[in-house]
Amino acid sequence: MGTLMQDLGYGVRMLRKSPGFAAVAILTLAMGIGANTAIFSLIDGILMRGLPVQDAQHLVVLRWNARKAPDIHGQMSYGDCGSQKGESSGCSLSMPFFNDVASQVSAFESVAAFATLDRLT
Repeated sequence: MGTLMQDLGYGVRMLRKSPGFAAVAILTLAMGIGANTAIFSLIDGILMRGLPVQDAQHLVVLRWNARKAPDIHGQMSYGDCGSQKGESSGCSLSMPFFNDVASQVSAFESVAAFATLDRLT
């Protein structure tokens, strides 16, 4: 324990000798700890926690694929579809279609929607 106290005293004396270095070192540590905390909080909130729904094991994801990209002139009534190499996949569902599915209470107990980040840009 005595050696630890001597080492801490020596460290404090060296930091007092060069306050510019001490400020940069403390700022660097603070930014590193803050960035690490922010990234872990984001990963914990997105990947590590379950979905906030009851019976998550009974969830169903509706997706549709198109054989070719639709010819869009304005707005589509059944969602937007990205095109890759002549094929369309990962097509989104439009709000009217979502409302149609949501009104079919006999088919599903409840309906929810989500958006991916690439569709929001």
